Amino acid sequence: MNKNFRSRLNIFGKYLLLIIFVTTVFSYAMFQGGFVSWFLFYSVIAVSGLTVAVSFFTFRGFQVERVFNKETLNAGETLQIQLTLKKKALHPFFYVRVLDKLPVNLGENEKKGALFFFTFSRQLKFSYEVKDVRRGEHVFSEVELVFGDLFGLYEKRNTVKCEGSVLVYPYFQRIEHAAMSNSADVVEGTASTHSFDDDRSLAGVRGYVPGDRLSSIDWKQSARKGLLMTKEFESFRGSRVIVAFDAFQRHTLDLHFEKTVELATSLVASLSKVQPSLQVAFWGADWLRVDTDQHSINSALKMFAQVTKVDKEAPTIHGLYQQWRGSTVYYVCSELNEGLVETFKVIRMQGVNVQIFLVVKPERSQLLCEQLEKLGVSIHTISA
Repeated sequence: MNKNFRSRLNIFGKYLLLIIFVTTVFSYAMFQGGFVSWFLFYSVIAVSGLTVAVSFFTFRGFQVERVFNKETLNAGETLQIQLTLKKKALHPFFYVRVLDKLPVNLGENEKKGALFFFTFSRQLKFSYEVKDVRRGEHVFSEVELVFGDLFGLYEKRNTVKCEGSVLVYPYFQRIEHAAMSNSADVVEGTASTHSFDDDRSLAGVRGYVPGDRLSSIDWKQSARKGLLMTKEFESFRGSRVIVAFDAFQRHTLDLHFEKTVELATSLVASLSKVQPSLQVAFWGADWLRVDTDQHSINSALKMFAQVTKVDKEAPTIHGLYQQWRGSTVYYVCSELNEGLVETFKVIRMQGVNVQIFLVVKPERSQLLCEQLEKLGVSIHTISA
């Protein structure tokens, strides 16, 4: 017995039960008599007739609008969504169930649909929340409408296109201090005692811009000019600063990768506050470079929101490495491998000051850490 035959048999059974129900009510009215009995019979006839008539409608022409409270969020926040169902005047239905189809891995939600009974209103609205949204670009495409009657004789489904998207940035925090020494170190949030400003010299002052750190305000110049003035510093140790994110992952957990993305984002957000210009490099299918500062950091944040892990190691030789000559490179990765040792041999030959940042330093990588430290590469473990 195939599924189509069972479906037809189920519908036939429902209509048979309806006929038996109407016949029973008619028999009751005939034998009982009186106003109440016949009123009950005619009411059942009216509802049954309307049910049969409504079952022939196509239920097309419905429109759905979706509105987000924010189109860009940070991971862990709550997304509020409002759906508005628009219908033609007096379009017949007994009830409609609206179900929003959520993107995979968006977050946690307790309610993503609503049930509406017969109404003359041309607009039906409901809202719901998605808690603890996850990093990524999430695309909404469809809303499912399910129409039915009071007796359960029919149930029609209709899918309405309603496209929209939200961009969720990784969770990040401002790292006011970071390890800058040439030895391995551990930093948790702002617990380190080495400041970003320690390795820079004053280059000048400029007008205060909202978002500037209070510690960078030149109070003497501000008092003299009657306006808030901010100190501008030269680059770290007189060299360009580059944050390189390596999306290669083979052995570590997915949670470590997400924490690594948060660590890299935190470094970029913090460095952009004190660097006149900052270069961010991403390794995926190839090396991509993004130049950013505190006023144009969204381009880098968008790439961090969309980045995914890859199973291809970064190449030992690449044209981008030559552009790093004489720079300070903060290399953020989720795991160490033999290929990185060969890569840093080439990079170190160009006078690049390499600082590796990890969320977790696996015990099996101890030998690799010793090889990298012999090359003059510093390894830091930061709790993201």
